Amino acid sequence: MTELIVQAILLGSVYTLLAMAYNFVFAGSKVVNFAQGDLVAAGGVIFAVLTVMQGLPTWIAAIAAIVIVGALALVIVGALVLPTLPGVLDRTQNEQASFRWVLTTLGASVVIAAIGNIVAPNGAIAVHPFWAGSFPLFGARVPFHDLIVVGVTVVVVAGSQLVLANTQIGRQLRAVASDRYGAEVVGIPSRRFIIVIFVVAGLFSALAGLLIAPVTQANANTGFTLGLAGFAAATVGGLGEMRGSAIGGLIVGFAEIFGTRFISSQLGTVYPLLLLIVVLMVRPRGIMSSSFVERV
Repeated sequence: MTELIVQAILLGSVYTLLAMAYNFVFAGSKVVNFAQGDLVAAGGVIFAVLTVMQGLPTWIAAIAAIVIVGALALVIVGALVLPTLPGVLDRTQNEQASFRWVLTTLGASVVIAAIGNIVAPNGAIAVHPFWAGSFPLFGARVPFHDLIVVGVTVVVVAGSQLVLANTQIGRQLRAVASDRYGAEVVGIPSRRFIIVIFVVAGLFSALAGLLIAPVTQANANTGFTLGLAGFAAATVGGLGEMRGSAIGGLIVGFAEIFGTRFISSQLGTVYPLLLLIVVLMVRPRGIMSSSFVERV
């Protein structure tokens, strides 16, 4: 049971980072980046290629992977997303009905996965953990790498909340997330902040890929599965609600691990989707969402 709980917390931590990426993007642009899971897979593959196949030091390979994935996110938002959004001062187009970004981000997902298979044609790549060894905990052995995953996630979540709540750029980001038209009127460059939001989400995804690679191996074909689980975590916590990222990530992690162990291991990738369906039926806006009033 201890091992199952540790595995659930580990997986939930990775899903938390991915949920934060989804929430950042959706809160600021009302876009769901369907390539987000593939950015996670890309981060893991790039890190594995650089550190295992090219022999670079771990920290250099990690920084390079984060920078490259951040550049990919920049290309996605600049070339594929911003051109599909209505003008910031033009309310005549229904933003919720503008779904061209669905096709562009899905196309980016396919392209990233294809490039990943070219870079790593032999499939999964085994990656050494950041910190080898383990320690005993209630009769189980917990890898030190798991501590790094959980610790990094806690730091990222706490740091993000502090930045959003206590800094000028955080207040501006929240203003864009609340009403990007109004933010533009008062002088906040909303489209520039949307670019920042996508890049930050890309960095979160790359970090998730680095952390999960030593656990599951790096594989370019895992983007869809990771993206589905991360989207489920974001939606369960409340899509666009940064506060719900950790809660949604842990719930999905526990559901996947315990469902795989006690129900069926062949349905491991299905449990996040089943949980998503249940939550949408009971609380469509997610666990941490608050009631809202829309002015018409």
